[in-house]
Order: sequence, then C-alpha cells, then structure tokens
Amino acid sequence: MKKIIALILACVCCLTLIACSKKEEFDLNQEIRYSVEAYAIGYTTLAYDATFSSITCFIEETEKENRFAVSGKITLRDKYGDTYTGKYDAIAVFDPSTKKIDVGSFELDTPRKD
Repeated sequence: MKKIIALILACVCCLTLIACSKKEEFDLNQEIRYSVEAYAIGYTTLAYDATFSSITCFIEETEKENRFAVSGKITLRDKYGDTYTGKYDAIAVFDPSTKKIDVGSFELDTPRKD
C-alpha cells in the first residue's frame, strides 16, 4: 500500500512539473539587443582598449523586411577609471529560418570624456 501511495505521489509531482514548465518564447527585440551589445563589446574592446560599461538600444524596423535600425549610446571606462560616452548606429538583420541576428553594420562616433 505504501509503495502505491509513493508511486502516485511521484506521478503527481512529475505531472505538476510538466504542467508548470514554461516554454521559452522568442523575443525578437531582446535578441536584437543581445546581438548588438555583444558586437559593441567586441568592437569597443578592440578599437578603444576600454572596458564596456553600459549601452542603450532603440530599435526601429526599416523598410526592408527583417532589417532593423538600432541606435543609442555606449559608455566605456578606460584603465584609469575615466568614462567616455559615444553614440552609435547599427543595422541588425534577422534570419527567420535560423532565428539568428547578424549585426550588418556598426558605426560609433568617437566617444567623448564625461
């Protein structure tokens, strides 16, 4: 009898976990932000020998399907602790078949000391 009750409780627990599991939804804007941020980190580290501090992203759809204009500001910190801010413009291209985002172009104005 105890084994049957334990088995029923185990089944109920498994069904509860399955029923409550949340399927991960694809958020295009969030994925665009992640892709542009990753690109910006690599770009600024190589171009300015500074560490990435923060980024803001404004995303707009372009006239071409699955292309997005992304703009905002990047804040950098150099090895002396000084912070610099610069504006950037980027183009993000979304491939619906693979759900991948490619940063097609990235232009950063020369960061200015805050």
